[in-house]
Amino acid sequence: MALLLIFAAADYNAYLSVGTLKITDKIDSRNTASFTLRDVGDGSPSAPAIGNTVQVGDSVDSTKNTAETIEIDETAIGVESGGGASFAAGDYIVIDTEIMKVISVATDTLTVARAAMGTSQATHANPADIFDWTVYFAGSVDSINTVPFGGQDEDARKYEISCVDWNQILDRFVIAKRYESTSSGAIAKSLINDTGLYPQARTADTLNSLEGVTGALTTDGTPGLIYPGVNVSDILFNYETVTSALNMLAAFTGYYWTLDFNKELIFGEFGGTATAITEANKGTHILKGSERKTQTRDQYRNVQYLRGGFAVEAAITETRDTSTSAAWKTSIQLQRPVGAAIADGDILVGGSAITNGVGVKNLSTGKGAYYQIGSNEIELSNISLTPIISVTYSGQVPIMLQAANEDAIAERSAAEGGSGQYAMIETAPDINALSGFDRGKALVDRYGTMPATMTYQSDTLTFNTGDSQTVTLTVLGLTAAVFIISSRRLDDRGAGNIRASYELEDGLHRKGWIDWYTKIYRNQLRSYNTNEVISYARTIETVADKPAPF
Repeated sequence: MALLLIFAAADYNAYLSVGTLKITDKIDSRNTASFTLRDVGDGSPSAPAIGNTVQVGDSVDSTKNTAETIEIDETAIGVESGGGASFAAGDYIVIDTEIMKVISVATDTLTVARAAMGTSQATHANPADIFDWTVYFAGSVDSINTVPFGGQDEDARKYEISCVDWNQILDRFVIAKRYESTSSGAIAKSLINDTGLYPQARTADTLNSLEGVTGALTTDGTPGLIYPGVNVSDILFNYETVTSALNMLAAFTGYYWTLDFNKELIFGEFGGTATAITEANKGTHILKGSERKTQTRDQYRNVQYLRGGFAVEAAITETRDTSTSAAWKTSIQLQRPVGAAIADGDILVGGSAITNGVGVKNLSTGKGAYYQIGSNEIELSNISLTPIISVTYSGQVPIMLQAANEDAIAERSAAEGGSGQYAMIETAPDINALSGFDRGKALVDRYGTMPATMTYQSDTLTFNTGDSQTVTLTVLGLTAAVFIISSRRLDDRGAGNIRASYELEDGLHRKGWIDWYTKIYRNQLRSYNTNEVISYARTIETVADKPAPF
């Protein structure tokens, strides 16, 4: 392999300390890279800065050259005669230190997307070598430690660099939006392409326009990497980071998500399909003795409680006689917090709608009354005489939700004896009766299995996180077992010798229950009151022709 470190649009291979490069790539997590740069005292390289872009990959000479000077805004690149056959749509290439994505090939002309993976667009002289590019990391500098180089020139120093991938972009923006009866894929696409972000300088701001992040459905005219998924009945992102919103969406659906190295959102069951591991090829893909299989019941549950949310009651009317308390002419304390909008005709003064109508506190002005969702208080103004005031409103009540899988409980009882129940409780303040059950059910589904994980080391570096991989290894008791690659760590062992460590997650835990999610039905919702908390409970049963994944 030919390792290339592109740092702040320059080739930094000469400054990279041998054996310091480490790259970790995980599902549902920021991917990271760390390495050390050395300055022997001559001021090279320039001092790194937080936010510098970083790309690491395998750069292999295609043996083909450009046939023209590439201008900075050019997207149709001529290559030497017969060279076009060496490339295909979807390939990534690197010229100097600019990565490009090949969109199409017409004889010896490549149509490309410039400045891919966060590199910088530049002019390239003719002829320029074209390299095939396999990416291992793309992102930016997150932290820098500067330390003296012991025993060297007094100006010598080394820079210990830690980087994060493009997923960190999604940590920096907040979303406040509600979606009802919308597919999970459409929601994910909307988070990238629609407005509603905070902070937002312009009403047209989106993650696409601000940060170059892209997202499209697999069913769109120009297909993307977002699968439509299941229908989500109700989900509220109450000033959540976009990262948190996608995590919530993944919990509802069982999908995994990430921004790929070209800043495109992936949201789906899994990525590609990695080469299957068999007894015949394990010597090629697994270092002897490094394979391990582990099982655990950590996080297992078949009953899920969720607390902290609120339900909205049917409308009630409360009255106050201001002749008995003048304070009610300026402020009324209701029995419950307001749970839904109050209309002008819902507040009556002496039997008539309040003058100037009703507004939202801190948002409206010039109104006769003000309310706020979640508050018990109604503020009033300009009430004369001593009338009777009535307020009709729908109140909020705290709720506790329970989702239980009776099949799973019975299965654990038969296996272990006793009740078979494994219950967990979590706090979710943004839920209501419907969305809370959906989330509780999703958690029960996802963690309703005791997954197997597998680890191994390999000199094969091209298995990607999110890929499905089938494993048949007699020594581990695995026969055509389907796993999802959940983690890949790359370690530089010196002289460009990089070794991979893989962690695989049971496909039933990560993928199989996604299909099962759409094959269940709900029993009649039950509700009951306990200490003024409305509790909801539903049990889940399995459709006869689709066994549950545990």
